[in-house]
Amino acid sequence: MNIIAFIVSVVVITASGALSPGPLTISAILLGSKGGWKVGLLMAIGHTIFELPYITFLAVAYDYVEIYIVKNQIINFILAIVVASVLLYFAIATISESLKLKLNHEKQRRIKVLNRKWNPIIVGFIFTALNPYFLLWWATLGFELLRTSLTMGIVYGVTILFMAHIWIDYVWLILISHTPQVRISYFGSKVYRVFLLALAIILISFALNILTRTFLGISLLPI
Repeated sequence: MNIIAFIVSVVVITASGALSPGPLTISAILLGSKGGWKVGLLMAIGHTIFELPYITFLAVAYDYVEIYIVKNQIINFILAIVVASVLLYFAIATISESLKLKLNHEKQRRIKVLNRKWNPIIVGFIFTALNPYFLLWWATLGFELLRTSLTMGIVYGVTILFMAHIWIDYVWLILISHTPQVRISYFGSKVYRVFLLALAIILISFALNILTRTFLGISLLPI
């Protein structure tokens, strides 16, 4: 197996999942509006804490994953309900936060304080571990990459696979978490409140999309 060709394949294929809009991306924008690039870094660490063991598990349990995860409807239903609940809770808390903000300097100074209740590492971990599309992506499309990596040996192959992919997550989350902070600090709290409400609506739409897609086979969003 040509290692360079494999690395290029990993980057191209996994980028479609890493750079696509989803709960992790939206939460990075939300928390990044107050914490900047460091939030993205911490979220990427939380994401890594789950993703590396998960990929390793898929590699070790290669023969059983398709039967017990991909085709298990009960597991898919449970994951959909759990992740939708977390998304809705996050959305409601975001709406509550936006409504509490008043247009004065004292409240503007409290924006960073409000951010402390959300631990970026935990958020990164949760929105990775409870994202059924992430889990199924690696158990389906990502499975072909795993199959190829295993031909190079489970330790060496999976290491190459993971290192070729994970840097994309770090660059993406750091980038998108830093950008809104610059814009919000410039426009002020009025735009910030609208920004929070817009993100809350997006989170709610993701939650509804997960439920309708899982239980009804209907996708509300083009993702």
